[in-house]
Amino acid sequence: MYLPEEGVAKTLSWVASHENPPASIVFDAVWAGVIDGSRDYFGAREIRAQVAELDEPLRWGIPEGRVEETLARFGLRPERVVSGEELRTTYLKRSDGTLHDRPYGFGALLHARAA
Repeated sequence: MYLPEEGVAKTLSWVASHENPPASIVFDAVWAGVIDGSRDYFGAREIRAQVAELDEPLRWGIPEGRVEETLARFGLRPERVVSGEELRTTYLKRSDGTLHDRPYGFGALLHARAA
């Protein structure tokens, strides 16, 4: 999310070029709407203010609902996309079973593999 699109393209295309055995990558990504402010996701205003203060802007995101199409541009296919409530219940569950805070609503964890 902090890399320019050119850097993202080089990295993801490099992973995709390793086909035997098929390479994979796990990374977090934001939805493009958080970057341009076109969507009001939970926590989006706060993260934009934080990164502006640090002078480290968000530069690349995936259009929401277009993970498969976006990854295909780089020669990858999604293995798993974890976002929203699944992200919360998978990674923010305390040992007593209660759920920790609500995660930001503007991105996902992705596992992608060479197509």
